[in-house]
Amino acid sequence: MITVANKDKPGVLESARLFRELGFKIRPTNGTHEFLAGYGIDSEPIKKLGYGRPDIVDEIKNEKIQLMINTPQRKRE
Repeated sequence: MITVANKDKPGVLESARLFRELGFKIRPTNGTHEFLAGYGIDSEPIKKLGYGRPDIVDEIKNEKIQLMINTPQRKRE
């Protein structure tokens, strides 16, 4: 699973490309999915918490996520 802040999206491109080449399924959140698609990286979006089911937590509990790449977004003050 990949979900990264907008400022971090360019930095995840090479990792995502390599994981796909190794046969991993990439499960990004919608914004990251659109970004990766723009660079030709195949992925299947996953829903954030509160945006429908199954969501990130469901997929972790069902053991469908083995690795997560995440960068937090800064909270508004």
